[in-house]
Amino acid sequence: MVGVPFPTLALEIIRVAAAPTHFRALVYRGTTFSAEEAQAEGLVDATVEPGRLLDEAIAVAEALAAVSPEVFAITKHQICDPVMKRIREDANRFDSAIEEIWTAPATLAAIRDYVARTFKKTKG
Repeated sequence: MVGVPFPTLALEIIRVAAAPTHFRALVYRGTTFSAEEAQAEGLVDATVEPGRLLDEAIAVAEALAAVSPEVFAITKHQICDPVMKRIREDANRFDSAIEEIWTAPATLAAIRDYVARTFKKTKG
């Protein structure tokens, strides 16, 4: 755990991606996952083999392109509008204080330590 607050945008991305049962644990603990674990936890929709990303992305884009643009637009707004509202409101309330915390020398040291521990953990 690093011990810093998430910027509003990052927090809302986690809120959308994470199952409600995992959201607090992810935010409080800063848990990291392999690609396979992230998919199993529902944090990512899919993983692809190296070299297949472009082909997979095109296939997904083609499937989405088959949906009526009006239907897709309304659905996207229904999903995104509550998130965008929270981002706008909470960014105004919290992000200047979050930036202050993130740029403090003690925080930068904690982030360096976390990265060093995490890198060592994934390579060892």
